[in-house]
Amino acid sequence: MRTDQRGAWGELRACAELLSRGYYVFRNVGPNCPFDLAVYRDGKFWRVEVKCLHWSKSHDNRPLLTPMFSYPQNAEWDILAVAADDRTFLFDAPVVFPDVNRVIREHYDRPGGVGRPRGVDTTATLG
Repeated sequence: MRTDQRGAWGELRACAELLSRGYYVFRNVGPNCPFDLAVYRDGKFWRVEVKCLHWSKSHDNRPLLTPMFSYPQNAEWDILAVAADDRTFLFDAPVVFPDVNRVIREHYDRPGGVGRPRGVDTTATLG
């Protein structure tokens, strides 16, 4: 997938996950909004920032099987969604990078360090 398509793919993946959980989902149409989505349920709105998980590569382009994503640079969101190939990870704000990284690594870690998806059901702390 091209890099310029990855962000849109991640947002759509997050939309599908949130819709499946009973939220109304609203997408941002402007390029400069401080968050990507808004969700609504039970009379409440939440702002959602979406990031895409990717796998880092070594200098000779071999996969290192290390999950990577860029942590949001602002605090104008209530939910962080990290879209991966096999699932979308959801975190309530405030959440710190080490905690996000730990949850993602625990999902993908296997004996021998092989980081392939295990098919674990999506878990989230959304209210």
